[in-house]
Amino acid sequence: MNLNIFNSIWAEEIKEYMEYRERLGFKCEYLIDRFKKFDKFCIDNNMTQKIFSKEHAEKIRINTYGVKHNTFYLYINSIKSFILYLQLRGFDVYPPRDVSRNFEKFTPYIYSSEEIIRYFEAIDMYNYGKSGKMALMLPIIFRILYCCGTRLGEVLNIRKQDIDIDSGVIKLNLTKNKHERYVVMPNELRELVAKFANKTFWMYEDSSLIFSNPPHNNPISRKTIHRYHVEFLHKANILYSGQYRGPRIHDFRHTSIVYSCKQLIDSGMNMHAILPLLAIWAGHTDPQNTTYYLRLTAEHFPDIQDKMDNTWDDIFNNIEVTDEIY
Repeated sequence: MNLNIFNSIWAEEIKEYMEYRERLGFKCEYLIDRFKKFDKFCIDNNMTQKIFSKEHAEKIRINTYGVKHNTFYLYINSIKSFILYLQLRGFDVYPPRDVSRNFEKFTPYIYSSEEIIRYFEAIDMYNYGKSGKMALMLPIIFRILYCCGTRLGEVLNIRKQDIDIDSGVIKLNLTKNKHERYVVMPNELRELVAKFANKTFWMYEDSSLIFSNPPHNNPISRKTIHRYHVEFLHKANILYSGQYRGPRIHDFRHTSIVYSCKQLIDSGMNMHAILPLLAIWAGHTDPQNTTYYLRLTAEHFPDIQDKMDNTWDDIFNNIEVTDEIY
């Protein structure tokens, strides 16, 4: 990765920051374009001293690039992390305020039961040609996403030592909130993973990523997974409306949590008991963030409100949608 492309007053610190993140195990190639924009911003604003003022912090939050809102959100999020890093190092810097994720315009796609069946039939019947290992890995990857409500990054970073096939438990280490958590596989998924382990685990070290190619240090690329996902949607006769409209891979997580929420409500469980239980399972640090899924469940299953007690209004009056729903 060429880091000698930055020319602003912060060029050396950008390079050090990205090298620091790589030492922590993060991939940084995706940050290059974001920091090139930041580098240009610093040059265009005639920064000659290593100071990032409040005025700079407010000005950088103006989307002068004309990019999609989500792209700009990710850009500001990355720059804020860098500024906070500089702050810890003692520089006179002021971190920019967050840019909203614009959830009002985002609607998760909730797969119907019939679509789920057709999708997994498409995975299992797909002609993988010479990609024999994909035929072994993809049915498991997508089933973990749906059955366990996980994020794609969490699944792709599962190591051999993280799976206890006998108990059906998977340990997730590289999670969004940096807190390890455990998910339990349904019996059919556990049996599928056991077959996969019998065929492949002999070639893995305990610390090897299981969804990878030799030497098992890097996971399968997200682009590869996405390409197959679009093909599976087509085979399953599910309309794909584009990268940002979906149905996306991450919508399996939304679908899984919604169906789990419905199951708990159908069982007669108290709403206040559902929130912390669902939050732990989903990996949310604050149960309040999980209230989003209660509303989403009610929207997709309108009759479910009849089964809810009078705590409904208490829970939803102060609902606040945050980045944690991802």
